[in-house]
Amino acid sequence: VHSHYFALVPQNSKMCLDVFAYKKHDFAHVVTWPCNFAGNQQWVAVIGGDKVTTAKTFKHKTGFMIRSRFSGKCLAPHVKHNGKNRVVAWQGARLVQVKCNPRDINMRFKSASR
Repeated sequence: VHSHYFALVPQNSKMCLDVFAYKKHDFAHVVTWPCNFAGNQQWVAVIGGDKVTTAKTFKHKTGFMIRSRFSGKCLAPHVKHNGKNRVVAWQGARLVQVKCNPRDINMRFKSASR
């Protein structure tokens, strides 16, 4: 994996976040899959527009977007509401990839501790 790119692995899992079936379109599903470190399992943290950050600088006051190396799209929570796709951080939202939008607060992530 390139120096700025990383795999995302849920804490109690040996699976990586994976853009399912190498899809490049908006609202393609992001799933957990056995780690193979292919491009669709590589991610980079982005602050603002295109400024790439490293794992050491994840604590950013406005959060960061997580962009796929494979598709160039960003990780986002997704729900269907009234039959329409929406990027929104609701309980039970699934993860998808969509065109990166630095102004959309729902596409920003932050690190959290217990």
